[in-house]
Amino acid sequence: MSIANGDLRVYENVYEWLKSGNFTITTPQVDKNTFQNIMLKEGHIIIYAISPPPHQRKTVSIIISKDNPFSKKDDYEKVLEKIIKDGSVDTIVYSTKYAKHVQGIPHVRNILHTTMFIDVRNHVNSPTNYKIIKPGDKEMTNVLYDHYTNNKNDLKKISKIYSDDPFAFWIGADIGDVVQINSPDQETCGNAVFRLVVERK
Repeated sequence: MSIANGDLRVYENVYEWLKSGNFTITTPQVDKNTFQNIMLKEGHIIIYAISPPPHQRKTVSIIISKDNPFSKKDDYEKVLEKIIKDGSVDTIVYSTKYAKHVQGIPHVRNILHTTMFIDVRNHVNSPTNYKIIKPGDKEMTNVLYDHYTNNKNDLKKISKIYSDDPFAFWIGADIGDVVQINSPDQETCGNAVFRLVVERK
């Protein structure tokens, strides 16, 4: 029996995403054969890491095999229940479909396998330049509020991007952030577009 299509690619790209985000990875990456054995036996594989300063939170990445959808994996649900009891842990679930009953639980994100199939930062159609603007940043007040809203506490007029959108996820944008995007044809004229990162409901 072979590895479910895409599982290994997701696994390898999750490591790439953690490394690019300067996470301290505490679970060694295994070889293809070991990965296959774990996925066939358990239906999921877990990667532990520590997020970069200043937060340095424990982060758990759980990849669900394509052959074992999250909603049908009772053993996995017990693992998740145990993990989310610790409020200091961030959990990211990678599965073939959105697990609706996970949405809304603090510190748990559900990401589709397809988000991890390619690193969109290296894709030809991805923006060549971007900047993440955090809530409270001076630029958030001076640029975004002045250009997009009449009410300085209202960001509703800014176009949205979901936090699980491949681009937003790969660059590490969090809910509440605003992403400034300069596409290739915009660089010469100096214009940029902004996207408010929101949670998919």
